[in-house]
Amino acid sequence: MIDAVRSSSSTVQRVLHASTRSSDVNMAVYRPVLAVVQRHIACLACHAVRSMLPTHGTCWHLQTTFVVAMVVMRVHVSADPYERVGMSLTAVPVTDMQSQPYTIDVVDLHENDITGLPDGTFSTFPDVTDVLLTNNQVSTVHANALCGTVTFKLQLNYNLMTSFPDLSCVAPTLREVYLGWNLICSVSPTVLQGLSLEYLKLAGNCLASIPDLSPISHSLVTLDLDENQITHVGTELENFQNLLNVELEYNQIQTIHPHAFNGTILQLLRLRSNNLTPFPDLADVGDTLFTLILNENPITDFSADLSQVTALKTLELKDCGMTSFPQELCDSSVGYQLRRLYLQGNAIDNIDTTADGCTEISKMYFQENQMTSFPLFGDQGTRLNELDLSNSNFSDTVLVTGTPGLGYLSSLTILLLRETELSDWAQIDAILDTGTNLRTLDLGLNYLDSVDPRAFNLPELNTLNLESNQITCLPTVSTLSNNNVCSIDYNLKL
Repeated sequence: MIDAVRSSSSTVQRVLHASTRSSDVNMAVYRPVLAVVQRHIACLACHAVRSMLPTHGTCWHLQTTFVVAMVVMRVHVSADPYERVGMSLTAVPVTDMQSQPYTIDVVDLHENDITGLPDGTFSTFPDVTDVLLTNNQVSTVHANALCGTVTFKLQLNYNLMTSFPDLSCVAPTLREVYLGWNLICSVSPTVLQGLSLEYLKLAGNCLASIPDLSPISHSLVTLDLDENQITHVGTELENFQNLLNVELEYNQIQTIHPHAFNGTILQLLRLRSNNLTPFPDLADVGDTLFTLILNENPITDFSADLSQVTALKTLELKDCGMTSFPQELCDSSVGYQLRRLYLQGNAIDNIDTTADGCTEISKMYFQENQMTSFPLFGDQGTRLNELDLSNSNFSDTVLVTGTPGLGYLSSLTILLLRETELSDWAQIDAILDTGTNLRTLDLGLNYLDSVDPRAFNLPELNTLNLESNQITCLPTVSTLSNNNVCSIDYNLKL
């Protein structure tokens, strides 16, 4: 299919070139027509690809649209990138670019000292699709600087821009704008009129609130507002119909409106390192949100209605200062769908839950808490296959086979117990007796002074890590009777 798309686009371009040669007309007259035709071909190809995909895979549809469109939009004859990186240039080297014996599609001038893009900078480079100017001194971009190109991506991260530039002359083709780490404190919706941006990066600026981006609500897929000064998320992004990813890490957000993402198809929400105390109410995107990152927030309130959050697969709550396990997660719909739970770096000392939820979790990470015993999940946890309890204090812990709440040990494939104060193999008897599916057992940085031969009889084990213990000798060869002994011995770390 891609070959067919390329062939169709190439045929159109050859026809247009032939027309210009025969009538002595400047190709620039025809380029807008070519762009439109190519976009129609991309659209047809995308519809064809979509028909072969599951109807519920919206994100895949969008990604496929992006890939196919890129294939079509980048059909150029003998096009190559122009790269002048880290050369202390103070302006775009237009003359040098014009002297190149090839068609330029990508202009890479990052890490220079370019101060601005004046009127008509790229007017003689009609095939340019990417303009990369990260790490310069750009403070101005003239409204006609990119005119005459088919710019798809504009990168201006780490410059001195104080406002969003007028990019209307490349509105038909522009899809990605990177303006991270500039000096932009506001964005006027007027400057966005006519654009169809899919990716917008405004991280590292001085925005105090989410700007009015309504002119691109029909097209925006990913919005990155990390490292600003935003304190509240209102309804600024409501009804952004294609919005999949929102990044708001390292702001000062205290509250999120319950309908902040209503009308979107949000799948990823990053809120790391803010000032949130309540767990956000995300019912409006409960059937689409797959990943929620809430690390480094002082979350203490889980009273939000979680009954509608039915799609969440990954939840990160690292370094949130929690002193107890968030039981509400297992008592709600979240617990029935959650697959990966990250709770590292809190102050949780005990987990003992018999809730019906949390049965689908396959990976749990509790390292660097204050755990003094293994988590107990009653009859739950049967699907758990990866558990990290490193940096706990199990000096007085003794696991006994058959203890209620430890049934999940038989399903574990990876168990990490690094730096947990273990000093005697008898403390983990239950693991040695029931860990029949264990493939990786990490006991590094403990106080074990010998190797229990039973570890070598775990039928699936292929990695046993005992580095930085106090072991002085290994079991004799005669005791290593398991068929997997060679692979285990090979991976043994002392």
